Amino acid sequence: MNEDDEILHIAMPDDWTAARASGEYRVSTRGLDLDQQGFIHCAFPHQLEGVANRFYGDVVELLLLHIEPELLDAEVRVE
Repeated sequence: MNEDDEILHIAMPDDWTAARASGEYRVSTRGLDLDQQGFIHCAFPHQLEGVANRFYGDVVELLLLHIEPELLDAEVRVE
């Protein structure tokens, strides 16, 4: 996988802390969880700035999660 194929997810620090404690991350995007949305929003590097500005522009601290598809129990679908 080259850098352009890298799959990224923007996370709020508190959401990531809770996920580490529970052993499962279920946040789709800001304010929505996996059950509500049906999937977890991710982005490629070239999309990251636009996503961050549109949905998290007012947030001071964010985390960038790097997704390793081979470690997932779910299908990765690019749409």
